[in-house]
Amino acid sequence: MKSLHLILIFALLFTVGAQAIQPPALASDVAYLAPAQQGEAAPVLLDSAPANGAAWDGGPVTFTFDQPMASAQIDVTPALEGETTAEGAQVVFTSTTSPAANTRYRFSFAEATAAGGAAIASPLEITLQSTGPLGVASTQPLDGAQDVDANNPITVIFNRPVVPLTGVDEQASLPQPLDFDPFFEGQGQWISTSVYQFVPAVPLAAATTFNVTVAPMTAIDGSAMSEPYTFSFTTSAPIVLGAKPAGILVPPDEPVVVTFSQPMDRASTQDAFSLWNEAVPSVEGFFAWNDAGTVMTFTAASPLPFGDPFAIDVADTAQAASQQGTLREAWSSTFTVSPLPAIDQTSILPDAQGVNPENELRVRFTAPVSETMLFDAITIETVVTNTQVVSYTYTDLYDLTNGAMDQVQTQPPFGYATHLMLNWYKQPNTTYTVTIGSNVADPYGNTLPEDFVMSFTTGDYPPLLQIDLSRFTHYTAYTNTVVGVNYRNVATINAKLYRVPLNDLFQLAGENQWSVWDAYVVPDQAQNLLWERNYTPEGEPNVIQTQGMRLTAVQSSGGAEEPLPPGVYMLEVRDPAATAQQDGRSSVQRAVIILSNNNITFKRAAQGQSLAWLTDLATGQPVADAPVTFTRTGPEIAQAATDSDGVAMADLGLTAQDQWAPYFAYTGQPGDAGFAVVSSDWAEGIQPWMFNLNTGGSYDQILMNLYTERPIYRPGQPVYWKGIIRVLQNDEWTLPVAGQEVIVKINDGMGNLVYTGNYPINENGTINGEFMLAPDALTGYYSLNADVPRDSEAYYSASGYFQVAAYRKPEFQIAVTTDQPEYIQGETVTVTVQADYFSGGPLANAPVEWRITGYSYTFNWADAPAGRYYSFDPFDPEQ
Repeated sequence: MKSLHLILIFALLFTVGAQAIQPPALASDVAYLAPAQQGEAAPVLLDSAPANGAAWDGGPVTFTFDQPMASAQIDVTPALEGETTAEGAQVVFTSTTSPAANTRYRFSFAEATAAGGAAIASPLEITLQSTGPLGVASTQPLDGAQDVDANNPITVIFNRPVVPLTGVDEQASLPQPLDFDPFFEGQGQWISTSVYQFVPAVPLAAATTFNVTVAPMTAIDGSAMSEPYTFSFTTSAPIVLGAKPAGILVPPDEPVVVTFSQPMDRASTQDAFSLWNEAVPSVEGFFAWNDAGTVMTFTAASPLPFGDPFAIDVADTAQAASQQGTLREAWSSTFTVSPLPAIDQTSILPDAQGVNPENELRVRFTAPVSETMLFDAITIETVVTNTQVVSYTYTDLYDLTNGAMDQVQTQPPFGYATHLMLNWYKQPNTTYTVTIGSNVADPYGNTLPEDFVMSFTTGDYPPLLQIDLSRFTHYTAYTNTVVGVNYRNVATINAKLYRVPLNDLFQLAGENQWSVWDAYVVPDQAQNLLWERNYTPEGEPNVIQTQGMRLTAVQSSGGAEEPLPPGVYMLEVRDPAATAQQDGRSSVQRAVIILSNNNITFKRAAQGQSLAWLTDLATGQPVADAPVTFTRTGPEIAQAATDSDGVAMADLGLTAQDQWAPYFAYTGQPGDAGFAVVSSDWAEGIQPWMFNLNTGGSYDQILMNLYTERPIYRPGQPVYWKGIIRVLQNDEWTLPVAGQEVIVKINDGMGNLVYTGNYPINENGTINGEFMLAPDALTGYYSLNADVPRDSEAYYSASGYFQVAAYRKPEFQIAVTTDQPEYIQGETVTVTVQADYFSGGPLANAPVEWRITGYSYTFNWADAPAGRYYSFDPFDPEQ
């Protein structure tokens, strides 16, 4: 019996959707012209003799069109004298002078007119290669080439066939035309009738110039080279492509790996290598090479000293494998061994006074340390329980290297980290002592030099001032409104109340509301300022308390305070002693408050009419005969009067692009008794998900479900599929128009289109069909795609998927069970594996393979009592 975790196998499926593809244009080296749109069809070039790109012996060149030709003008480049004649459907160019040998000529039609009068609309052309004596057309490497790879073959391309087409066994009887200086061994072969290639037996000598002579050859057609052809090239010198390790935090036992551009001579390269620093002029060690001789590995005889920098040097005396040619230039790079563990820096300085109690403590180590040892070594005094402390480790290479994180080539091993974060609920004006024990170790067993002990004393909490409202809040105008402002350690609260123009509200709560909000200034402040008040808070320091602010029209001056009329208002509060925030924004706290006697409930519709419902906040009764205006940014979109139920309906003409834009409905103007306003975004507390309602919005007017009768098939089996289509009209799903054709495509697992067809929608709003898989069909996940026409240009697309597999029916089934549903660390997991034939009876004596996999787990307190929760935030015993 084995102890193991259950294995869950997940399949990640990739599907490839194929878009509609236009048929490719016919490819040709000859440029053909589109026929004329009116009158006689333009002449079309059908063929040429010789064909485009072929060899030309200087004889007549014949162009054949699709109709009789009257005239033509042909220009030849390079210039060549000749005559052009039209004979029926053929145009013939006859050269009156001999073409230059081995020259590429371009024949261009500047004009060509058919016997019926139609002309080509633009020039067309072909190219021909004139013949001449046998010669070398090109070589690889090119003549005079530098830095040629020592492993490259030498290739010679002749301008015409030299040898007959033969099999591999007949290669020995063919001529071998190349001679090399200096000489090197290798194997040559004709890879075509006009291309000869020679492959060196070993890489060529580095940094060496080779002269190649091509012996005079005779072509199949009898033409011969008059003299040998020579060319030369120079091989590249070897270079060091790179050396590892590099940067910092390098393990002390990390081997040095040097990679070269070509095979190297081992003895001279090892002599040219050195690993050193000022204290150790030459590190002793052992060498190893890869089979190709391009990678040298050096392992020090003993671990390198911690924290020491080292240099990797390879002198330019290192030779290539041929022992001819040395390194183009010497190589030098450096790295630094991981230092011994120590505490390098803390975010709160030791013995600091007046520390913000909300600040966390971050500790940076000089090297990665064990996370497990670290957590066990931490103590905090004054008394703090474990449940009050949030702690975690992490590695921040950017911080560790002061921004030069590219210097780190080796990541810390799993379970080790360079940083520690500690946070807990700190009392103001309290001294805390944090100790990290010296037993904390790095991956190599080195521990901290001593216990790290630091103390610091907190000060007061920073001043806090916050309006206890959302950015937009609605209150009834029937009663006096009191707004709570939370404060802490604030001597004075300055408050201002402004009127806000209605059009400004549409911008403050509109599409770009966040940027508008940050930059907003109440216009005509002297006119729109209702009052300014200063409050002197009372209470204990370092305790959050609330100051109530009564929103009235005027400040009390011995008489009764007047209530605010319905309208839009902005309350601003500030601490006069506070400066601007660190990011430069104002420290002023603001909230928009809407007062009204009526309430509007607004439901907008993707299609058809949107609804506004107006009710009296005092009685709850509907308000009739009130004009409701609908808008997006201020200008009226629609207007409707409420009926006896308080309902006003209007078509806002929404599109798919409007689904995230806020819309507004309002009645009256600020100051009117009947004023009320609402935004489609103001749904806090009544969103569907708060009532466990699964909802989703779609502006698509067509809905289609496309599926196959089963999920998996074998090659050679028929696939039966069906599509159900519905159309959204006036918020109701209806049947589509029968007879409309739907384009159906099927793509295999590689994205290849394997089927396409058109299917008319029947009177039930469905389509269906059958697709026969080929016996050799590719296995994989196939996509079934359908395009339903929206209009003359656009389509609605839907997809379904099925699998094609060379499966066979299983003969047995396996059940895996554990003795407990859950375990905690340290417990033994007992697993039972039971295998049974489907036909009945156990599967005995079968080999079993198993593995254990793990994954991150997040606790979900599904059966928590009402009002209970868990959190990893610092615990506040007073909350």
